Amino acid sequence: MKKILITALIVLLLAASLLTSFACAPGAKFEVSNLTISPTQALEGNSVLVSVDITNSGEAKGDFTAKLKMDNALTVTKSVSMAAGQTKTISFILDTPDPGSHDVELNDLTGTFKVLTPPVFANIVITPARPQVGDSVTISADVINTGEVSGNYTVALKLNGADEETKTVELDANTTVPIAFDVTKDQAGNYSVSLGNLTGNFTLLRPAAFTLSSLAILPPQALPGQAVSVICSVANSGEVDGHYPVNLIVNGVQVDSQDVLVPAGATQSVTFSLSEETSGAYNVTVNNLFSTLVISEGLLPTLYAGDTWVFQEVDKGNTYTRTETITGEEGMEGKDCYVEKITYDPPMDGWISEETQWLNKANLRTVVSIISATLTAAGVDMMRWVIYSREITGTEWPHEVGNNFTIDKSWKRTDFVDGQPFVATGNSTVTYECTDVEDVTVAAGTFECYKIVAYENGQATTEYWYSYKVKTYVKTQGITDGHTTELLSYSVK
Repeated sequence: MKKILITALIVLLLAASLLTSFACAPGAKFEVSNLTISPTQALEGNSVLVSVDITNSGEAKGDFTAKLKMDNALTVTKSVSMAAGQTKTISFILDTPDPGSHDVELNDLTGTFKVLTPPVFANIVITPARPQVGDSVTISADVINTGEVSGNYTVALKLNGADEETKTVELDANTTVPIAFDVTKDQAGNYSVSLGNLTGNFTLLRPAAFTLSSLAILPPQALPGQAVSVICSVANSGEVDGHYPVNLIVNGVQVDSQDVLVPAGATQSVTFSLSEETSGAYNVTVNNLFSTLVISEGLLPTLYAGDTWVFQEVDKGNTYTRTETITGEEGMEGKDCYVEKITYDPPMDGWISEETQWLNKANLRTVVSIISATLTAAGVDMMRWVIYSREITGTEWPHEVGNNFTIDKSWKRTDFVDGQPFVATGNSTVTYECTDVEDVTVAAGTFECYKIVAYENGQATTEYWYSYKVKTYVKTQGITDGHTTELLSYSVK
């Protein structure tokens, strides 16, 4: 009996101990922290994410129910089961809240966010109108808040579809503010612009880029005081017009300059007029181009393709218009020659309409003459080929009063009539004397001329008046045969 009582007492004590232990064990305990609202400003139509951290700081597993209120109205609930000591983040998505300010309460935590009416963009302006590579391009517009809530708006500029730059602008309700972006690019080409609901475009042009070339001095040899032309070309390979300074420097001294406007993609000719009074060689520089001008008394003139002279010629009682034109340069009979085309109107002697001569560049005397014609009356083709040879003694060039020179000339003439050759030869000796310097007036103008008289067998036969300005005789007068020529017009380089 005593054993039974002791056993019962032990059972009661154990039961009491277990009940005491269960009653003292702690349960789940939840703490809410780190309320986060993202973004705190959202555009109408976008979602807002609300999240909090939940921590079970108790010693037992438990369930927690998060209740989210927006503007004091229960919006959504979410339950989560959490082990003891566990932390979880609970997130809520508020889809497309109405524009305005909104209060959020999640359990004991509170916060606010704004929903902004999307901005309206107007009046996009892109300046300058024709920017060059490296220029700053300004893209501006008005940003308009049509809503009832003020806030910060993020404005993104896109170029060619890619994000270029963003700016934040603060807008009160129902207000308009300007915004501007400055963009600098180093690549030429077309750029599309996107700014909110606005679009535009601009083109970056290659800047003006200049190349100087083709320096020429015409003529490269001149008399003291004679004006020459210094000519060059300026090309602009850019896409915008530009000014290019061109400087003329003679023997290291700048004597002239021009600020040349060259349109985009164009080439502009630049001409300086230059004259020097003292004989000698002059170093002529135009920017980075170099050449030489020779000034000398009575130089043998240089002829150029395009040099043209028109004369009135009277021979044997008939009057002709004779036109002489330099067409180029060519070797003939072993000599360097100018090629000269001569036409007669009406035909000389009734059949010579055109003649080609090769002039020796060393003395401007004819080396070969060729005439081709059809003798209509006789019905035959005619070609005359004359080859000249000369021995010159004395001084012809430079022309100076008192100079004498003699030319022993021989010639061989071959007339081909319907292909049959007929050959004739001959020779002559003529002495020339430079007797005076005179001003001579003819139809082409008034010129300072050297007067040269030709003598055959001691008798004066012809008088010539030579002008360096026109590079030929402006007048001739036959003393014995009455043959005359007079310069009507000319064009020489």
